[in-house]
Amino acid sequence: MEEDILLKLDNIELAEHEAATIPIITSDIRKSADECSRSLFEKIHGTKKANIAGLRRALNHLWQIRSSVSVRELNPNYFQFIFSDKEDKVKVSKGANWTYENQYLILQEWAEGISENHPGFQEVDIWVQAWNIPLHWLSSEVGIKLGSVFKQVKDVSVPQGGNLAGKCLRLLVTLDVNKPLLRCTHIQLEEKKILVQFKYERLVSLCFYCGHLGHLDRNCDKRMADIAAGNLREGLYGDWLKATESFFSHHINSSHPNPSPLSYTDNPINTLGFLKFQASDLKVEIPDQAASLMSTS
Repeated sequence: MEEDILLKLDNIELAEHEAATIPIITSDIRKSADECSRSLFEKIHGTKKANIAGLRRALNHLWQIRSSVSVRELNPNYFQFIFSDKEDKVKVSKGANWTYENQYLILQEWAEGISENHPGFQEVDIWVQAWNIPLHWLSSEVGIKLGSVFKQVKDVSVPQGGNLAGKCLRLLVTLDVNKPLLRCTHIQLEEKKILVQFKYERLVSLCFYCGHLGHLDRNCDKRMADIAAGNLREGLYGDWLKATESFFSHHINSSHPNPSPLSYTDNPINTLGFLKFQASDLKVEIPDQAASLMSTS
């Protein structure tokens, strides 16, 4: 709405005093620019409107930071968090996929011109478990290729023996929140083709009807439209897409968490149960079909 109004104003004839240009200098913006450099911008991906006071209380408890944080509401569910300590800002930005009232809080560093329409607010990083893979196929190379069906794969963990890790790979991937969640894919070695099921760790606010994050089926626009058109069908998503908490909870608070800033979740992989690989460290040939999925996602 605001962008439409600005576009309209930019294309109409203005009065003389409206068309005037007022000069400013660098010192005029020094304080506000410093605030922005200490800020994280946050968009809540969901339909439930956040209360700024409740959000501040919840995040102060969740983040466990030592300094104060000011919160500025820029638009509904779009906030600027101004940290008094830059180290606290870094800690939060490299922390978990934060959630508030079962909605993802998507954080972005400040950049000139940032708005709630920034592409980064359409992405969330999450750990995905890939199941039904033959034991002798459990490798980092396979994990990287599996991750190519997502927008980006950032990390892969491979189970070791003598642990409850089971026969699955764990992938840290970037999801496009505007697309339905992937339920499965296939991998093939020569004549053997395997269906791989995906399970998502700490998954919140999934619509079982359309498969999108950010709302539940009772608030699903597609479901409402199908009801109105007499085309209501059974939802093709469900709780089976959520990884069991007991499976991965013993990997939290590893004594050897991955120090890489790419792994910014609250679930560092236990190196006693998994071998870790950074996607950037692996040189893997990705088939043309998978490569095209990466480039178009």
